Amino acid sequence: MSAYSKGYQTSARFHKVSFFLLVMLSLFWCTSVQGRTWNVGGNSDNRSRSRANNQYVSLYEHENYRGKVHRQPVGKECSNVPRAFSNWASSIILHDRCVTLCEFRDCQGPCINVIPNEKGKKKLSALGLNDKVSSVKACNQFF
Repeated sequence: MSAYSKGYQTSARFHKVSFFLLVMLSLFWCTSVQGRTWNVGGNSDNRSRSRANNQYVSLYEHENYRGKVHRQPVGKECSNVPRAFSNWASSIILHDRCVTLCEFRDCQGPCINVIPNEKGKKKLSALGLNDKVSSVKACNQFF
């Protein structure tokens, strides 16, 4: 084996290891940064930051938080659930939000204010809204 081929093998091995380390580092960075909240010159209170970022509810297709999930934005104004998910949800996670759930679009029809229990989870059948939620809005209260 010549000195040239030994150097080539070492160089190729070095590049493979370098590439592997680069890929692993990028995967680590992506998974560690994903879902983080960055405090940019503001309140350092973790609860207030999580409240600001949890401006949605998670609607689940089946009871006990199973099946497909849809994250519905929640704000002061009424928010219609997309037609693909309208009259579809059987359970909901409130993410520490008080939410008004309505049977019809544009927050019309029978509406119920739902406050989170100790875990912020609810079965919609217990509220009489199984497969009936078409719009949501915030109650302007945090728990």
